[in-house]
Amino acid sequence: MPPRDMSDELKQLMYECKVYDNLHWGLWMYLEYGVIPGDFLKACLENNLKIALAVASTQHWDYIFGVVMFLYNHVPLEAWGSAEKVQLYSKKTKRTNVKEV
Repeated sequence: MPPRDMSDELKQLMYECKVYDNLHWGLWMYLEYGVIPGDFLKACLENNLKIALAVASTQHWDYIFGVVMFLYNHVPLEAWGSAEKVQLYSKKTKRTNVKEV
């Protein structure tokens, strides 16, 4: 089964929340396939502000607001909020949406 494309609806929600374009793919891959994103998005998903700020350059600190706004308003609570939730969601989503070849 080929990977699905990011829906226009999801793209629109990310734009409305002002999630920067370069973060869309990482969020989508996590939400759709359970792929753990890079350090910045992972820290945001885990609700770890200290790490998110530490791994982002100061010029990118404003990225956090858009990501958290998107997560809070449009992502199921089971998918974010702690490191444990992120790991469980990733495992569950990988089993559901990715077929082993």
